[in-house]
Amino acid sequence: MTRRTPHCAGDHPNQLALDWTLDPEIEAMIEKRVLERAEAQALRWRLGLMAIETAVMGGLVIVAGLTLHQPVLETLRAGLLVAGACLAGSLLLIGLSAGCGALFSRFRQGRQK
Repeated sequence: MTRRTPHCAGDHPNQLALDWTLDPEIEAMIEKRVLERAEAQALRWRLGLMAIETAVMGGLVIVAGLTLHQPVLETLRAGLLVAGACLAGSLLLIGLSAGCGALFSRFRQGRQK
C-alpha cells in the first residue's frame, strides 16, 4: 500500500514555477503594494469602529435618558454631546496613532542609514 502526501501549493503539476525571491526589485515592489494595502485597510477599520462606537454611545445615552423619563430634548442633546465627544476623542486617537507611526518609521529609517 502506498502512502500519498498532500500537495503543497508549489507541488501542483499545472502550477507555473516562479521564484520571486531571486529578483529583489520585484520582491520590494510586492512588499510595497502589500504595505499600502494593509495601511488602507487599517484606516478603514479604524474609521468604521469609530463610527460604530459613536453611534452606540450616543444611542445608549438617549435610551437611558428616555428610560428614566427625562425630558426628550434634554436627552437628545445629551446623547448628541456624548456622541460628539466620542467622535472627537476617536479622531484624536487616530491622528495620534498615525503621527506616532510616522515618527517611529522615521526613527527606524534614520537608524538604518
